[in-house]
Amino acid sequence: PDGYKIYEYTGGACTLTQKATTLHPNTTVEEGTLSANTQYSRCARAYRGAITGQPAANFSAYTSIQTPTGISWGTVTINSIQLSAAGTISNLTAGTSGLYFTETSANPGGDGVPDGFLAWTQTNDLTDTGLNSNTSYCYKAKGRNGDSDETGETTPACHNTNPDVPAD
Repeated sequence: PDGYKIYEYTGGACTLTQKATTLHPNTTVEEGTLSANTQYSRCARAYRGAITGQPAANFSAYTSIQTPTGISWGTVTINSIQLSAAGTISNLTAGTSGLYFTETSANPGGDGVPDGFLAWTQTNDLTDTGLNSNTSYCYKAKGRNGDSDETGETTPACHNTNPDVPAD
């Protein structure tokens, strides 16, 4: 073949909506203006000159998810810190998408993984509990798209829990 034409695959069929073309022997195609962490389905047809062949097998893939830009802080108490990944995180519940948070300070009460989040999570709001008062805890986050392709981690960000209030 001279190359391949890439078409939209919708409703169980290869449509006539052409999305990209690549020349043989190149089999890599980049398609612009796609939404983050969104699944797109395509099919390929080989062509030679003006003749386009029958569709080959269809394929689907998620675009990359945005890398978190840092950590945002919510409510802080003497023994807990509420946090989330900063920045735009699209389609967090699509496929195997998610966020992974790690507590990095190794201070008492911090155990490496914020309480209640021992794995990838499809929510962007968590509270780490069981922490010591007036102590600094540091967190980093990373994301993954619907195909489980991971982003890099954020730089660790730190926040202190509130100090104990002395009893009267």
